[in-house]
Amino acid sequence: MNQRRLVLLALGAGLSGNAALLQAQTPAANLRRVGVLAPSTRAKEEVILKPFFDQMRALGWIEGQTIAYDRAYADDQQETLPRLAIEMVARKPELIYAPASPTATAAKLATRTIPIVFGAVPNPVGIGLVASLARPGGNVAGISNISASLVPKRLQLLREVLPGVKRIGLLMDSTDLTTKLVQQEVALVATSLGLTMVVAECANPVEFEAAFAKLIAQGAGAIHGSGPWRPICLGD
Repeated sequence: MNQRRLVLLALGAGLSGNAALLQAQTPAANLRRVGVLAPSTRAKEEVILKPFFDQMRALGWIEGQTIAYDRAYADDQQETLPRLAIEMVARKPELIYAPASPTATAAKLATRTIPIVFGAVPNPVGIGLVASLARPGGNVAGISNISASLVPKRLQLLREVLPGVKRIGLLMDSTDLTTKLVQQEVALVATSLGLTMVVAECANPVEFEAAFAKLIAQGAGAIHGSGPWRPICLGD
């Protein structure tokens, strides 16, 4: 069973409705209301979230007929997520889908009663979203991925590909709690490999160029992207 299917099952459990019965109910008052809290822009999220909405539709959750989505976009300004989450909670959705760790964290801070489902968070236990993977507890559940646990292997491979690298740069988004865990992991592995780590903050695309230039100026021969940034390898 893939991650998308598991997320959809979690959403279905949260809604606790029968789509087949709801299809005959067209008045807006009868629609199940789901908030969707997304970190990027509307244009980007239409692409990123399209498989989610397509599969929901395939399962019988038809927008305007059986379900109403309350969408909120942070426009790549993740510092606005707490405010957007509070505003969404005030509109009283039955459930909130917050796919990324920053959105799930913001949603959890905004409500302890409305069910929250996240998409694929690297370490939901480490950032305090759930009590454990086996027994999440509270009002938050979702899918965990293993990307954070792959940090040591990524750096080992990087060392093999670029044996002359002495410094590794880390692009960090401090608004994403996951990146703090990644920073700790990168620091430990970098030390064991004889690498020096340098860090630059980058919370949104506007800051990317300056952060990238800062790492290059500090002599980074390779860059590991944390949060929304993917790992980038640079030659000397």
